[in-house]
Amino acid sequence: MKMISTEIGLNPSDQLYVRQLCERSQAKIRKVAYRYLYDISPTLVDDVEQETYLLACLNIDTLRNHERPEGWLIQTATYVAWDIRRKESSTVPLTTDIIDDSNGGGGIDECLPSSLKPNDQDLLKRYYERQDNVREIASDLNEHEETIKKRLARARQRLKQFWSDLF
Repeated sequence: MKMISTEIGLNPSDQLYVRQLCERSQAKIRKVAYRYLYDISPTLVDDVEQETYLLACLNIDTLRNHERPEGWLIQTATYVAWDIRRKESSTVPLTTDIIDDSNGGGGIDECLPSSLKPNDQDLLKRYYERQDNVREIASDLNEHEETIKKRLARARQRLKQFWSDLF
């Protein structure tokens, strides 16, 4: 906590105030985060806690002048959890039920253009055909989960662009 508040430029009394408030509210913040994110990934609870702490540091004047600072912090944690949930669940699964595999078709391979980068093709196949989750892919490729999410988003965008150019 100290490193973030120091980098933001909080004075020592503000650092102490935020740290004590966050420590008092930690269990409630984690409970709120878990309530909204347990079914997606329990590890996201830590992200909510850190983001809430960062927002408290950035909004120290508002927090200090608020009549219920702990309530402000819990409400902020709720908004952060909602935002993370929205981002996490915005991935629209690529349906493969329109592909007729009865004649020995290659599944998703038939939907992927050869002009798509091999890395993009592999990533899309793993995510949609093999149903690997982001964490598994990131672990196998020795990458951060956020990197894999961004690569997937870019690959989907390139695929979408390819198909929209055709039609």
